[in-house]
Amino acid sequence: MERSTPAAMERSTPTAMKTPVDRSASSEVDKHANLSSTTPLKRPDDAALEASEKASDSPRPIRGVKWFLVVLSLLASFLLYALDTTIVATIQPAIVNAFGRVDLVPWLGVSFALASAASTLPWSKAFGTFSAKKLFIGGTALFMGASALCGAAPSIDAFIVGRALAGIGGTGMYMGLLTILSVNTSDTERPRYLSLTGFWWGIGTVLGPVVGGAFAESPATWRWAFYLNLCVGAVVAPVYFVVLPDYHPLPGVPLRARLLMLDYLGALLSSATFLCIMMAMNFGGILWSWGDGRSIALFVLSAVLCAVFCLQQIYTIGTSLDNRIFPMHFFKNRTLVVLFLAMMFAAFGCFISIYYLPLYFQFTRGATALQTSVHMLPFILFLSASVLINGQYMGKTGYYYPWYIFGSALHLIGGALLYTVDETTADAKVYGYTILLGVGVGCYCQAGFPVAQMKVAAKDMASSVGFMTVSQMLGIAVGTGMSGAIYVNTASQGLERLFPDATRQEISSALAGVGSNLITSAGPGVAAAAVHAIARAIQFAFAPLLAAGALSFLCSILMKREKVFG
Repeated sequence: MERSTPAAMERSTPTAMKTPVDRSASSEVDKHANLSSTTPLKRPDDAALEASEKASDSPRPIRGVKWFLVVLSLLASFLLYALDTTIVATIQPAIVNAFGRVDLVPWLGVSFALASAASTLPWSKAFGTFSAKKLFIGGTALFMGASALCGAAPSIDAFIVGRALAGIGGTGMYMGLLTILSVNTSDTERPRYLSLTGFWWGIGTVLGPVVGGAFAESPATWRWAFYLNLCVGAVVAPVYFVVLPDYHPLPGVPLRARLLMLDYLGALLSSATFLCIMMAMNFGGILWSWGDGRSIALFVLSAVLCAVFCLQQIYTIGTSLDNRIFPMHFFKNRTLVVLFLAMMFAAFGCFISIYYLPLYFQFTRGATALQTSVHMLPFILFLSASVLINGQYMGKTGYYYPWYIFGSALHLIGGALLYTVDETTADAKVYGYTILLGVGVGCYCQAGFPVAQMKVAAKDMASSVGFMTVSQMLGIAVGTGMSGAIYVNTASQGLERLFPDATRQEISSALAGVGSNLITSAGPGVAAAAVHAIARAIQFAFAPLLAAGALSFLCSILMKREKVFG
């Protein structure tokens, strides 16, 4: 069990400052939970929390209109982050037309995801050490500045740099949103507020291609797809500076001491590990073949860096137990391990669908960006509604495991049905399958955040946010990487047989729908065969989604039948 300083044990919300809490470590919590599989989970600080909640329903210092403005402004910035994850999908052709360099197209989208994943743990540690308000404003400023760079980019290289910086700033906004909402809400209402992130994430990801495509085809040009962020940022900025409540995780600790507490070596190793993993998964088969020395080197380097990072964290090399960047002690808690895995597999279900359902409709239906978004509405709307329902009622009932069992079962069924889809499948069937998948994934894709916070000591609250965010990022990286490898390899083999004279670059561009008329310029018979090859590849790309549903269901069976809310 880790040692904790008195300062680290305080939660600097107004309630915590009035009534300091001292939750036991998660292992002690589980010991209490084992007394009964169905009785409410009692934590050592329950009496303190109940006493404080009698005086105040929630631990936040603001109420009414001010709190509404804060939540609305936080979600507005988060919506921009969600939009930016998919907005490049439909403006890639316009960017290629403006700058050329088709060989750099994979970097247009991947640079954002790479930077987001690599900065997750450093942001998590920062929010557990410094002022949440200042960090959130800093992340927002970086995101807005990066958006300005993307909009005004004089070259594709500058655009890629801007996308990477936007990924870093956007992750800071996301981590800040989760932290600020968590420390300013009670245990019962927290699931409801955190579920809003899943709802707006779904809305943002489906609107991203629509917004990007609309600007790309308008006189305003694709550049305003990024200038739009600055307009929204200017509107919400006063709320951040004037109304947004602050959170100090280490009150009274001097800045110099807090800087010395940071795990710089761990931050470097974790970022390098994420970068290598995502580059290996996203560039193999696209920028170079899977057998290329660069692919092999990236996979080997990923494994080595991951092992070195784990050893550095376990043996606290260059850091201490209290200050290491990743909470390795969470893996001693069965519930946290299962939540981590379930969150990762839920990301498979969500993001593989978001990436490959649009491709399916574009290639098999000839859908435009707007039409594709309409096709995606059943999945997104039911996923978002399911997330909101989970957030509304999980905190009221107190139990989390039924949501995982029911949700993962639907995830498994929906994934299995999607695996049967080909270019001849009726739209109604595809919609039905995606609705099942959306409802299932929505039941538990965000549930891990509030549950994990109930299973850790108060000093580890910020770490629990980072812990679960890492699982999300791993799910996105590994899930989309696996599906991408399957899709590219299978589809490339099919197109190479149909177009033996085409170059690797032409085939890669055709599969991405960027800068190539390889399929549209072919004869009807060859074009139909090409669509069949691509539809078959997309079908196989859904295999990891199906497997993730099965593994999620297994995780749900391993969960404790305990009540943690209320």
